[in-house]
Parts: sequence; structure tokens; C-alpha cells
Amino acid sequence: MIKVKTPRIGLFLLLMLVFSSFIAQAQTVSLIGRQSCVGDTVSIPIRLSGGPAIAGISLNLSLPTAGLTYLGVDSLDARLGSAQIAHSAVDSNWSFGWFNLSTTQISGTICRLRFLAITPLLDTLTWVTSSCQLTGAFFAPIQGTVYQNGRVEVFPTGPNPTISATICQGQSYTVGNQNFTNTGTHQVRLTNQWGCDSIVTLQLTVQPNNSIGSLNGNSTASGQITINPIGGGVPNISVTIGIVQGNIGDTVSVPVNIAMGSGISTAAIAMAIGYNPAMLQCISSVTSLNSNISTGFLSNCGVFSGASQFRAAWFNLTPVAFNGLMFNLRFKILANGTHNLDWDINTPGNCEFADELADVIPNTFWNHGAVIAGSMNNNPLMNQCDLSL
Repeated sequence: MIKVKTPRIGLFLLLMLVFSSFIAQAQTVSLIGRQSCVGDTVSIPIRLSGGPAIAGISLNLSLPTAGLTYLGVDSLDARLGSAQIAHSAVDSNWSFGWFNLSTTQISGTICRLRFLAITPLLDTLTWVTSSCQLTGAFFAPIQGTVYQNGRVEVFPTGPNPTISATICQGQSYTVGNQNFTNTGTHQVRLTNQWGCDSIVTLQLTVQPNNSIGSLNGNSTASGQITINPIGGGVPNISVTIGIVQGNIGDTVSVPVNIAMGSGISTAAIAMAIGYNPAMLQCISSVTSLNSNISTGFLSNCGVFSGASQFRAAWFNLTPVAFNGLMFNLRFKILANGTHNLDWDINTPGNCEFADELADVIPNTFWNHGAVIAGSMNNNPLMNQCDLSL
């Protein structure tokens, strides 16, 4: 009887094939999710980890049908330079194919997908696993490969309002945490609730003091100010309500700042700020109250003589002099728009500073403010400069 022996080299190859198929486990292909803002370029890494050396990669990815514009691939691993990469805008599909005659140990980012974020989005980049495969030695499929999808969140920018405002010489106009004192167009980059940019454009006009009033001005019966060009026009006290932005449902803090002239001090303060209750919900308590007026300070929101107002009062026998932040007003935003915050200087006693003898301090400037919510590019804020003599 003739015995047939199996060639040892053939048996070796057979064992290697079986063995390689057995050990080629636990490879993971991951999409790393990203958060971004409209207008940004989004870079999403594809990573391999935890597996053996590979000889072939076949990937197929389903992309969001809206919100992102595919730009291509960058940061391609140099060892995968011969890869075939394709994108179909028709069916929102992306594919990647590569093979090599010998295996290569690859771990880490193999490439990055690039997209332009064009609209707000919450979606997932999903692997089409039936069309995905990694192969190892002898092109044996790597069993148990895990494909991890990646979530993409794109948040809105804005609002990006344009504000027109007029102030007096010696005053400043506050947008965010920046103060402006010069005529011109100024831009301030703010951050909205999602961390995205909101650009406020301020078109500021600074009028000379004698075009609005002076220390020697006189109030006429019509409420106009008679201009006396001889007066110096430098304010004793200037009070400014800031301009802040937010979105419906936000509770925003609006700074009220003070600038006192040299030698000026006050022992009593009365303030009344009007707001629209259909647009803003006023919160009676303030934050960041200046320590100079923290004792005896009172504030509340309410309806006074038919007008919705925030009111504040303070008195002390010892006058104080200070500059900077007085306190932060707080409002909850109820509707989109530019919501003016106006000093009630037309009602006697509602907005004034007094000295230790209870005499009203003259030549006080009152600068209005606003809360801006939503897209307000075509709804500029009208701000005026007021002078009490």
C-alpha cells in the first residue's frame, strides 16, 4: 500500500491561516464625534485601535444628508497613501479602500474627514457595517471588529446685531465687557450660550458737550435744554446701563456702571429703569453690588404709575466716591428683539444723586442700555444721551 504524506510546508500554511483567523480579533474603528459652530470647518478623525497588523481596509460611511458640506480628507496616514477614497453627494456616502501584500501594524488616526458646518445640526455619522471589513495575514477577515459611530453637533452663531447709539463727550458706551468713547464703527465679539461667536456692530456717535447741554444750561418749559456754549460740559457723574445679548429663556446680567468726576461724592441714590414686561421678566435682586453702597441698598421690580420699572435706592450719612460697576441687573428673556432699558429721567426724583446735604448733584449723564435677543441685524437699538442739570 502506498502512503501519501502531506507536505510539511502546506500543513504549515494551513495552520497559519487558521491561526491568523483565530487571533485577529478585537480591532476597533472609531469616529471621534465633534461639536462645532455654523461656519466652522469640522475635522472628524477616524482611528484604529486594539488590533493586529492589517493588510486591507474597506470602510463605508453614511453621512448626514443636511447641515454639512463634505470638503475632503486630510492627515492621511503615510502608509495608506495608495488608498482609494470616494464620496457620493447623491446618496451621502463615503468609502475608503486600501490593501497591501504584507501586513502593517496601524494604530491611531488614519485620516480626518473635513466638513463645512452650514446649518445647526445634531446627527450621527454611521458606519455601513455590512460593507466594512478589515483583513489580516493572508487577507483573512479580522473577526469581531467593532465600528463606533460618531456624533456631530453644530450650534448656531449670533445674534449679530447692528446698534446705532449717540453719547455725550465724556461718556462711554458698553457692549459686553468693552467700553467705547470715540465716534466710529466698533465690533465686539461675544459668546452665545453654545460658545459660538456673536458679533455686535456698534455705530457710535459722540457729540460735543455743548451740543447737548452744559453746566450753565437751563431747562425750558418744553423740556428742551437751552445750550450755553460757555459751560465746560464735563459731567459730575455718568451712569451707563450696559448692552448684553442672549436667547429666549436665558437669564442675563446687565451691568450698571458709574464714573464720578474728581471731588464728587454722593450720599443718596435714586434710580428707575423702564423695561417691557412682555419682553423681559425683571428680577428684583441685583448681583455684584458694589461694597460702597451695599449697606442700606434697596431694589425691586414692579409697576409704578402704570410703567414697569426696576427701582433702586440707597442712602448713607457719609458720602462715598467710587467708579466702576455699581451692580448687575437681572432679566429673563421672554421674546426676541432689542429690548431697551431706559432711565426715567422725566419723572422728578426717579433718577438722581444727592450729596450729604440732600442737594441734588447737577450735570449727571444717564446712558441707556439694552438686552438683545435673537437675530437683530435689521432692528438697530436707538440710544440717546440724556443730561440732568
